[in-house]
Amino acid sequence: MREASRTERACRVYCRTPSIGRFYESDRHIRLNQLVPAGLNQQWGAGLTYIQVGNEWRYLAVVLDVYSRKIIGWSLGSRKTADLTLQALRYALRVRTLNPRLIFYTDRGVEYGAHMIQSELDRHGIRPNMNRPNQCTDNAHMQSFFHSLKAKFI
Repeated sequence: MREASRTERACRVYCRTPSIGRFYESDRHIRLNQLVPAGLNQQWGAGLTYIQVGNEWRYLAVVLDVYSRKIIGWSLGSRKTADLTLQALRYALRVRTLNPRLIFYTDRGVEYGAHMIQSELDRHGIRPNMNRPNQCTDNAHMQSFFHSLKAKFI
């Protein structure tokens, strides 16, 4: 290239996720400014993980009360879908009485951003909240539970 008087052309590799900003722009991180819950049903956390059952992989959706750290809803399925997370949420809604200021806290998975989940939360007056981008510690309660589950029991 030098002998031919040519120079390399540096190009910047850029991968853009279309409209992801607009998808989450209405999401405020309301839990960040909240006090630590002082009682039951003030903040619920939710998460999704995979576990091996026999020779197959299954997905486990869980709803946890942040105050008591008790699992109040769960669902196990062979596919990672919004319906799986909706089943876990409905389980929690059956066994707990709702607090009018309840915050439902999740990661940014598409299963929790789905219309069917958001409309179910809206129907019950639950305030949805998703963690901030690139902040893995925002959903630490769920990550801690999944670590304990896999390290001690599975």
